[in-house]
Amino acid sequence: MADWIQFIKQAALVAEEGIDSLKHKVQETLDKFSDVQVVVYRGYGSDQKIFIKGRVLKTKKITLPTEQDSTFINMLNMYKRLESDAIPQAIVEVKWQGIPNIVVTDNQGYFELALDSQAAVQVLPRAENFEVRLQASPIGQFEVGVLQETGKVLIPPPSADFGIVSDIDDTIIETSATDIIKMVKNTFTKNALTRVPFDGVRSFYRALQQGKSGNNHNPMFYVSSSPWNLYDFLTHLIDVHDLPEGVFCLRDYSIDNQSRGSMSAHGEHKINEVVKIMDTYPHLQFILIGDSGQQDAPSYRKIAEMYPNRILAIYIRDVKDPERLKFINEVFKDFYGGFTQVLVMQETEEAARHAIMNGWIVPPSNAGE
Repeated sequence: MADWIQFIKQAALVAEEGIDSLKHKVQETLDKFSDVQVVVYRGYGSDQKIFIKGRVLKTKKITLPTEQDSTFINMLNMYKRLESDAIPQAIVEVKWQGIPNIVVTDNQGYFELALDSQAAVQVLPRAENFEVRLQASPIGQFEVGVLQETGKVLIPPPSADFGIVSDIDDTIIETSATDIIKMVKNTFTKNALTRVPFDGVRSFYRALQQGKSGNNHNPMFYVSSSPWNLYDFLTHLIDVHDLPEGVFCLRDYSIDNQSRGSMSAHGEHKINEVVKIMDTYPHLQFILIGDSGQQDAPSYRKIAEMYPNRILAIYIRDVKDPERLKFINEVFKDFYGGFTQVLVMQETEEAARHAIMNGWIVPPSNAGE
């Protein structure tokens, strides 16, 4: 059975690569790749090692959102995001601490680097910067070295109390992932300005970032199964609603033999990303926040078991589905009472009160802004 699954995955990969290759040839002929875009994601790391990721794409020409945007405009922009035209085999120069590093994009246009720090680094709330220049591309017309972007690497200060890992869909904003019709409506008909976070999320996340003293800068990681295509939408959502700046760990939905895309489960992606974060900061404890709609609960429990005494709390937002709540209770039925505290909440305020009670955040009247 496993051989058949592997065969199907390999066949799907070959078909996808064949389609992409034909698509690139047609688009090159029609000169549709005259505008090339380098997308740089926020990186993270420590004073020893940092992680940088980005992508080379055809420019999408997505308009900035307004509260007056029609459903058609929102749907058109979302379609542009999801229908990505990646540029593989592009040569990119990433300059970190003045040292150039050359990397080639993969079949989906991604480039990724793990680099050692050669000197002292800027820690939060300031951030270390890096530069990315496109040196060569099999498609498109541009002057070498002119197409340049600057990215940030977010590094926690030594004074950090703990780190925070949060899901996005149905944890920060309502997506209704368990209801396909509602999910499509929420995803395609609204924009970053009109999709509003749940009540209390901003103040709670700000308090978590500020920590026990009320003026700290604990690191925030937004780990989600949303595709990297939505990166600009999600960063804009976080920024315009004044949530803490953080690192995004999203998902590649291409099919490949590394189970990186649609063949991999939501839970597997989340576990892999959180494990990488935990290993980057071996002396830091964490708070994990998710929802009951997908696989956050079993994923977070497994992480807590992998890293004893390092997960302070697991907060799960109840999506108000009786079957999902029953599942969550089953996941944690023999887990309560240990080092990691678990709270299934209806409202964000419940988690805030729990965090105050445990001394992880200060009461709102005393918290700095």
